[in-house]
Amino acid sequence: DAIISKDLNGIIRSWNKGAERVFGYTEEEVIGQPITILIPAERQMEETEILSRIRRGQRVEHFETVRRCKDGTLIDISLTISPIKNDKGVIIGASKIARDITGSKQADDRLARYFEFWILRLQGVYPGLSRCPACGGSFDAGASMPPREHLFVCSGCGARWSLMRR
Repeated sequence: DAIISKDLNGIIRSWNKGAERVFGYTEEEVIGQPITILIPAERQMEETEILSRIRRGQRVEHFETVRRCKDGTLIDISLTISPIKNDKGVIIGASKIARDITGSKQADDRLARYFEFWILRLQGVYPGLSRCPACGGSFDAGASMPPREHLFVCSGCGARWSLMRR
């Protein structure tokens, strides 16, 4: 995981080896630089809101977002942010833990497309498959919860159906 600390002005103050691996910058390249070098232009307001909440002492909930690597590549990350306090309890910055989730997001997208393909394919062979035999509700490939479970849920009665043989 990338562990980065910044001050209340958004200036990077520490950078671990995990951050080097995730973002491609060395510690020497980023210390003293604004954290916004990692944030795509269309997401700059995220950082403004994060700093504002940290300054007010408010919690920043864990969230998923997109960040930019040194080579310009955009990656999906899971971000956890915690305030940093001095010995008097005054907030002086924030610590960020960023995990690259690009691979798992891509796998989830592929799996969702796979299920959508098979639902549509099976509906062509068995037109009645689009409706739940128990209540007549519909099945939606997007309703797989979560996609790795290979389950589809009826929108009417909540019945679970699987494409996998057991």
